[in-house]
Amino acid sequence: MLKTITILTILTLIYGLDIDFEPVNVWKYFQQLSGTPRPSYYHHKVVSFLKNYVDANNFTVRQDRIGNLAIEIPSTVKRDKIPKVCLQAHYDMVAEKNDDKEFDFEHDAIELIRDGEWIRANMTTLGADDGIGVAVALAVATDKNSRHGPLELVFTKGTTLTHSNMS
Repeated sequence: MLKTITILTILTLIYGLDIDFEPVNVWKYFQQLSGTPRPSYYHHKVVSFLKNYVDANNFTVRQDRIGNLAIEIPSTVKRDKIPKVCLQAHYDMVAEKNDDKEFDFEHDAIELIRDGEWIRANMTTLGADDGIGVAVALAVATDKNSRHGPLELVFTKGTTLTHSNMS
């Protein structure tokens, strides 16, 4: 029988991350991110959202010339000897809507709908392919039950990191 191993399980086994958080924080950040316009090539609002997160949590951030962000998260108590772990996701989304839907991806919030056990958007793309990756990283970094070594959250402008001077 095959067992599914999540990336958080791997991080726990290899790097000693002790991730024990309620998914409510993931959904909180995903909802906030969904309320922030972030179609491809229109990034200033989501970058501002992420920088406000950094400021609110007293983290540090670097931004390269093309808009990628690297957020430094200090280790929790007694975890400073653990190697740094990088959590990466892209912060933009594909902007598609049904033909009969009035929607401006540069200004409107994605309308989230709970449909049983599923979350979907109201006649637009959901932006969950890596929006959930951003939300998980933000939740791990700020959850009070999480114990971890230093983290670097890397949020890229698109699905791939291109010609960056982040290092």
